[in-house]
Amino acid sequence: RRHTRYPLVTGVQTCALPISKYQSAAGREEWVLELVRQVGEALGAIQKADIVHRDIKPSNILIRKSEPVEFAVADFGIAAFAGRGVRAGKKEFSYRYASPSQLAAGTVDKADDWWSLGMMVCELLRQQHPFGREGKDQVLAEYVNRRWRPQSPPVVSPRWQELLDGLMNYDADRRWGHGRS
Repeated sequence: RRHTRYPLVTGVQTCALPISKYQSAAGREEWVLELVRQVGEALGAIQKADIVHRDIKPSNILIRKSEPVEFAVADFGIAAFAGRGVRAGKKEFSYRYASPSQLAAGTVDKADDWWSLGMMVCELLRQQHPFGREGKDQVLAEYVNRRWRPQSPPVVSPRWQELLDGLMNYDADRRWGHGRS
């Protein structure tokens, strides 16, 4: 099996902790904004290399340094080259961060990584996952019927809602960040 080195994760210290361990910092808007900026830059570089990460979630975003905060995208174990009929295996992604197309059709596209970033941002702003403990079937039903919309908490700036709507657009061609729009 051929391994590829990803410069985006070089220099990550072994003591780096996944952001899922930093719940106390999750409500700080400036912290979340910096996460969006840095992870967005990393996704842009990943996608420029024609790679789909396929599993963007809090435990795959590491904190390299706390002050000033530095993030790193990790765990490229299921990453794949885009545009080659990439299919999502049954256990190859975390359904709680998966896009509607990943869950319904089982296909994976660059736009799906941006949906996952949006879901992660929604969770960090709300300090809980939007779907709580719902299972995959309930999440898929919400997506298929397009009933679910990301909601930022009312205590944060309305601009967060605009970001969530852009990152989590049901129309992948109109989703922010992936390079087709």
